[in-house]
Amino acid sequence: MESSQQNFQHLYWRAGFGPGLDSMKSGKIDDEIKKVFENSKNHIPIILTGWNPVTPKEARSFTDAEKSAYRKTEREGRMEITTQIFNRQANASFFLREKLTLFWMGHFACRVGNPIWMLKYYNTISQNALGTFSELLKNMIRNAALLGYLNNNINRKGRTNENFARELMELFTLGIGNYSEKDVKEAARSLTGWGFKPDGDFVIRQEYHDTGDKTFHGQTGNFDGDDIIRIILAKKECSTFIVTKIYRYFVNHQPNSDHINKLSDQFFKSGYNIELLLKNIFTSEWFYDAENIGCRIKTPIELITGMVKVFNITFVNPIARMPIQKVLGQTLFDPPNVAGWPEGLSWIDSSTLMYRIRLPEVLLQDAESLVVPKEDFDAQETMRMAGETAVKGKKVKTTYHTSALTQKFFQTSDEEITKSISSCLLLTKAGENRYKLIDSYTAGTDKNTRIIKTAIYLMSLPEYQLC
Repeated sequence: MESSQQNFQHLYWRAGFGPGLDSMKSGKIDDEIKKVFENSKNHIPIILTGWNPVTPKEARSFTDAEKSAYRKTEREGRMEITTQIFNRQANASFFLREKLTLFWMGHFACRVGNPIWMLKYYNTISQNALGTFSELLKNMIRNAALLGYLNNNINRKGRTNENFARELMELFTLGIGNYSEKDVKEAARSLTGWGFKPDGDFVIRQEYHDTGDKTFHGQTGNFDGDDIIRIILAKKECSTFIVTKIYRYFVNHQPNSDHINKLSDQFFKSGYNIELLLKNIFTSEWFYDAENIGCRIKTPIELITGMVKVFNITFVNPIARMPIQKVLGQTLFDPPNVAGWPEGLSWIDSSTLMYRIRLPEVLLQDAESLVVPKEDFDAQETMRMAGETAVKGKKVKTTYHTSALTQKFFQTSDEEITKSISSCLLLTKAGENRYKLIDSYTAGTDKNTRIIKTAIYLMSLPEYQLC
């Protein structure tokens, strides 16, 4: 397999959140793929240190001051969790596990604000992200965040709630057209009594569980949730559904039917082995075809994290990331709906594109940003150049380090500087006219300044939105 610099970058963007400057190298791509999987072999759970939950009964006895203090520590707990995740995405060597965790968080999408539930949700997904889909699914149908979001905690014998059962088949396993309304009703009956305790631990309340026979996908028995999963996983349609979704995320928004069919067969026969599926993708010659490179629009988290990796950016106040991600449409633990975050062109419109293009200046040149969520205010109005007086915007304070960037390109000639930096930052060429325009903006500055400004200008091009 060809081991070009472009192929290395392609691998890093798909298996992680983009390459750092120190990881842009030559060598054998097969060796690098092996290293990517080895580094992500072990799961390291996130631990929350600054928040001690109380039961609802205990909270009811709090004074107003105690309630206010508790809510404050709860908010701090949520921020501690998201900050740890963001730091892992940007800096951890096990970035493949983090990328898959983010993917599965979009797949098993739910909104959750309780820090303990957030931890259980994230750690469950992270632990099983590279295992088997069957084990991941078995754990997720026992997860308090997901069960609560889809109302299965009120699913009881004689008063079934079908939300969880429907999304289990429509969004999590089979897809529309591969189940019937009767299947939904019978699955819901099988999941009656499946709920959780206040601390998020799973519990089956037998007094609420329907123990009668159910007929699901042509099979009849006294089924529970595990039986429903077993029957679903035995259907080849489940393998095809999951493989197609993974292909769209890790390869190309436009699935190739030949590739999907082969991968689905392998995935099904392997017992839904996720690690093997990703290895089959990353080691395939077609994965590095031109049509699959630079064809995906970066998610907001990929976009921000990619910049952080190049400049080693640190947000002075970590909470400043949150409104930026919200404007761009991707906030951890807060997807728009149960279908998860969008993909492809859904990330881009006239306002969010303007925001994306201005983001490097906001993070690296102290430009002002009035960060207002898109649904509340047009994003074109949220990013303002320093010096404009119409709206006084907030500045997102960051620290960053440029030594790795400047050292890498310091010996590069002035004639080649823009193209050389572009080859490290962009997967699709920007064109000679744009290179010349950037040169005109940076000419006459000292070498270090020129390198930094060139990188910022390149990150502000539409081509940087692609990976």
